[in-house]
Amino acid sequence: MVIRNRILNFIYRFLSLAVGVFTLICVFNADSIDSFGWNAWRYFGTWVTTYGVFVLFIETFLSFFWLLHKNKRVIHQIYGQLLFVSLALEVALALTRPVSYLFIHGGNVLTPYFSNDRLLTQLLTYVFFPILVFGDWFLFSEKGNWKWHWVIYLIAIPCFYGAFSVLNHYIRTSTTFACLCFDNNTFLNFAILGEWNGWVGVILSIGTLLLLYISVSFFMVFLSYSLSGKYARRTISS
Repeated sequence: MVIRNRILNFIYRFLSLAVGVFTLICVFNADSIDSFGWNAWRYFGTWVTTYGVFVLFIETFLSFFWLLHKNKRVIHQIYGQLLFVSLALEVALALTRPVSYLFIHGGNVLTPYFSNDRLLTQLLTYVFFPILVFGDWFLFSEKGNWKWHWVIYLIAIPCFYGAFSVLNHYIRTSTTFACLCFDNNTFLNFAILGEWNGWVGVILSIGTLLLLYISVSFFMVFLSYSLSGKYARRTISS
């Protein structure tokens, strides 16, 4: 199913882009520790949201262009790759948030899921904006044109962030990691996770989160093919 109404397409993407920009404003305002707000770049959610806003900007521009021209131009494959990575990252970010939360708090589900001082920022980053990005793809994008090997592009981003986070911590001599799952001190007071001076917790949490990102990316490719009807046609023809 693809909605081909160009006006509705443009309105949805323009509003989603506006929400994305507002989310970034909230992120940099809430997570900044100085007047420039560069501290917000320490967080993976900032990376994913910024990338999502960039892709939505491209989509909004194309939608506006299509409003002025009756015939759509061919979209290069690189655009499909950008959209896939953005969508998979947003979906994975939303789904892995509660998992990382459980690791950090040792499985304690009674701890508040969102901190009250940054409630709006967290809801926008981990709930509302990912839903809008998924809705944009689900409603307005062609399905079944993704490639399985594109998963490699997505995996590279959280791996690069992991290296960045560790280097940022030691180069800036920060007292804490932006992602507490990288810090062995986070798990010292927990039973199994506290083994090996907390490094068992680091290995298990990071490994689990990476596996979830990989699983989500494969699932999104599978969902794209399923919604396109290709699997159904193969079953009927066989």
